[in-house]
Amino acid sequence: MDLHNPTPAILFVALILLAVCIALFALFQRAKGAASSAVELARLKALELERSLADQKVLTERLIDLENFTALAELTSGIAHELNQPLNVTKMICQGTLHDIQKNRFSLEDVKRDIPEIVSQMNRLADIVAHMRVLTRPRGKMSLEKMDITLPVNNALQFITHQYKSHKIDVQLALATGLPYIKAEPVRFEQTVLNLLNQSRRRIESSDSTLRKITLRTYTAVDGREVVLEVADNIPVLSSELPAGAGADLFLAGCQRTVTAMEGRLDLEVRPAEGKVFKVIFAAVAQPPAAEAGKKELSP
Repeated sequence: MDLHNPTPAILFVALILLAVCIALFALFQRAKGAASSAVELARLKALELERSLADQKVLTERLIDLENFTALAELTSGIAHELNQPLNVTKMICQGTLHDIQKNRFSLEDVKRDIPEIVSQMNRLADIVAHMRVLTRPRGKMSLEKMDITLPVNNALQFITHQYKSHKIDVQLALATGLPYIKAEPVRFEQTVLNLLNQSRRRIESSDSTLRKITLRTYTAVDGREVVLEVADNIPVLSSELPAGAGADLFLAGCQRTVTAMEGRLDLEVRPAEGKVFKVIFAAVAQPPAAEAGKKELSP
């Protein structure tokens, strides 16, 4: 290289710099391509995850619907019993009136007394049918309202009491009076109560226990800031039955989803020597009116 003529040296350095630039550009393009591939892969994974979550949501919602309709199907005996009572009363009144007419003992005073009873029984039938329509209608937007936690419990019990008696299952109540109000959706809460009762009943019927008992209990917790409903069976839990958690199966996941949407939570407490206890927990939002706070406790 001619030191007195710097041109070749400059050209040599320029070529080296050009080569370095080309190499850097190639590396940049490769990195850009890799980054684009990574972004696209991440996008596809996100879409796949989103679809999976959507599918899981649909599956859970269908499971909830299936469980609700299964619970209603299992209430057939109880519903038939509730419908038969007003029908039988009305039938007896009408047969008595017809018999009096045939025997020339017809009394207008008796009719005036009997007709209000017939109307009352028909209103009872209408209430039962209307309630069943509400329970079976498609789920709409969640609408929470302030309520007594025992209301959906009593509504659920009116249909299952006769059925559970026929299955020789003793339903024991320990419902506290004067509890603070909660915020929930009455129909969906009632469906949840029915589903939890049916889960307990299935455990009992799958066992060989002669003492068959389900206990429903309400009380306050956390210094009155929470209101709790417990649904407990009395069947000891086998070690093979112990779950990983309250959301270990799809049924509980579905129930949890419903309760969570009502701003509550569902816990499962496993007492190996005693049984399983479902706990539905809501925040206390208001004290009940004085008249309701003094209501009598429900007898078992």
